[in-house]
Amino acid sequence: MSMACSERAKALLDKEPGPASLASIQARIGLCLYFLSTFRLNECRYTYSFAFTIATALGIHRRLSSSTKINVLETECRKRSFWCLYILDGYLSVMLGRPRLIRDDDVDQPFPENVADIDLMSSEPIHTLPRHGNLEAFVAHARLAKLMARANDQLYPLYALSSDQLLQRSNDMLDALSDWETTLPEFLKPRARTMTGQRTFERQNTILKLGVTHARILATRRCLLMDFGHPNANPFSQSSDARAKRSIRECISAIIMILDTTTCLIEHGQCYGSFWSTQYVALVAISTLYVLLIQGMRHALPGDMESFLNVDDCFEKAKYCQNHLASLPPPRTQAERHHVLLAHLRSKVEKSLSSRRKPLGSYENSQMPSLGTTHLQDQSQNTMSIANLNNNSNFSPAQSDGLQNMQADAAAFTRPFEPNSIGGPDTMNDMSMFSTMLTPNSNSDTNFQYMLDFGWESLDTIGANMRGHEMYSFGLS
Repeated sequence: MSMACSERAKALLDKEPGPASLASIQARIGLCLYFLSTFRLNECRYTYSFAFTIATALGIHRRLSSSTKINVLETECRKRSFWCLYILDGYLSVMLGRPRLIRDDDVDQPFPENVADIDLMSSEPIHTLPRHGNLEAFVAHARLAKLMARANDQLYPLYALSSDQLLQRSNDMLDALSDWETTLPEFLKPRARTMTGQRTFERQNTILKLGVTHARILATRRCLLMDFGHPNANPFSQSSDARAKRSIRECISAIIMILDTTTCLIEHGQCYGSFWSTQYVALVAISTLYVLLIQGMRHALPGDMESFLNVDDCFEKAKYCQNHLASLPPPRTQAERHHVLLAHLRSKVEKSLSSRRKPLGSYENSQMPSLGTTHLQDQSQNTMSIANLNNNSNFSPAQSDGLQNMQADAAAFTRPFEPNSIGGPDTMNDMSMFSTMLTPNSNSDTNFQYMLDFGWESLDTIGANMRGHEMYSFGLS
């Protein structure tokens, strides 16, 4: 039924006569949300781009002048529609690895007033209406989206960042996110216990908690690639070391909160397939945790890994959440491809952990979906060394073409506006950055080097074109 309704809606919008209107934008926003809930990211982006074009043509990103004669209802609808577009723009940007369409320098539209819908029908001036609406969470989410946009611009620029710049910007963003939390009303402030009731504010509280913890991961995860344990690494001052530890602890705290929240939703039967934001945030947390664990195995963190987190508990929760989330996407979708990549990364973690302790258990009745099982078995037989990957002469002409496609896609897999290094080489895929940090004859280090060459920071980017990777057992053919 929903598919038929969406197809009918698209057909009507394609035949829409006359000039564009605010209703056109609102209808397309509704379609975008439907496409996200049904794992159709590219179609969502296409529809969003059209809605964005109409929005800028109508000027809803700009504040209305005092001389404009528009009633209160339309004025507030313009505000709400624009900030819906703004929030969606931020999420689609990081999910698809593409630049944001809306730039803050072009926007002066204020946030909507917290007025109940029924009161907007009044002929009274807006400033005289009671503030008894339920838009606190929406406005808070819009403010958070602005902070996420700022984090993307500052922490993932085109140019390389020095270690000091990275740590300073990361800590500045953490301060800004803390300030944002202090502005929330008490019933919306993130808390350890996940609310799973039916009341509106409970779901709003959960969404904001997931949103701010996701923003904390975006603000801190680049610090995980700073090798603090290698003797040839650049020396850090005591203050820099304190900043690094804060960033890593905040990142771990955010990961744990997301895993706890997702686990609670799963156990209460409330992690639905249509909850696209919950799934996306959880997958970002899981992939970041796996990289953190691999770094910890390499002693690359500023301190013992056990001092930062309970490895066994976090890894078990991550596997439990991953197993459930992998069962949600339909076959042959981009989200399914993401889970194949995540399963590959998980196998690296399991191999690293098994080398230092007995194999970890798993949640009862949690089975890895068949989606990635075959690929992981193939991977154990087909893993190639970095030396072979970098030497095209070892492949047949057909394989060489596939390798070139893989290398090109791996570069494109990284978001266009993310930095290519932490302050050394010109490209993230230039492994000379890590050549002095890894032991050439170590299987675990070679696997980690291979993972870095693929671009782990884009594991949360679901919409990459993956042609050519099937020869390396990523299972994306």
